[in-house]
Amino acid sequence: MTAVAALRQFASECARSHSHYLTAKRDCKYDRTGDPARRSNVKLSVFRLTAALTLSAALCLPNLANAAGQKVFLIRGFMNVFSPGIDQLASELEQRGIRTEVSNHLSWSSTAAEAIEECKSGKISSIALVGHSLGAAAVVDVAKRLREAGLRVGFMATLDPVAAGQASGNVRRLENYYLSNGIGSSIHTDASFRGQVQNVDLSRRPGADHVVMTTLPDIHKHIIAQIAASSGISCR
Repeated sequence: MTAVAALRQFASECARSHSHYLTAKRDCKYDRTGDPARRSNVKLSVFRLTAALTLSAALCLPNLANAAGQKVFLIRGFMNVFSPGIDQLASELEQRGIRTEVSNHLSWSSTAAEAIEECKSGKISSIALVGHSLGAAAVVDVAKRLREAGLRVGFMATLDPVAAGQASGNVRRLENYYLSNGIGSSIHTDASFRGQVQNVDLSRRPGADHVVMTTLPDIHKHIIAQIAASSGISCR
């Protein structure tokens, strides 16, 4: 379900619950039968409806608000098939109501153009970038293109980047997971960088390799948490 559809459904449920609440409240106020049992049942219904409505608002609205403004652009590496975890991560984000766009590293320029257009037009208000291998190098280039357009990146995650350049100063937080004994590398930042950067070497982790590291559940969980935390950082 899209964020818009979910929001419409929630609004419909709220309206229906509010209608039931008003009816129950009216019955309670104007009940002249003197039947204590009926009056007690009506009051209990009012209480349950109010509690359900409050809980729904507390649980649903924050997620929908974030999903309506944030978008995550994920870029696969060479031939796509060597970045299986990128699609898995996109699916996990979508399940949480966060919009995503998945592409290949060769089309990074189109991805950057799309992000610029959607941010400047107000379709999205926050941008996060995730890439693997050559796709990790590509998100670094996307961030640079966004900087040239005067836009910011709330969070960027790179997985074992290959031939990546320096991260630009418009990135608020960068986390790089790499294998120092493999083809990937750590990421450096340019002189304008004022955000947070963390390079995490996974070379000592059993079973971790250039492809498998894209599928590690704990890495996914952490990246998702950081993306959620950056949802309030405006891209403009």
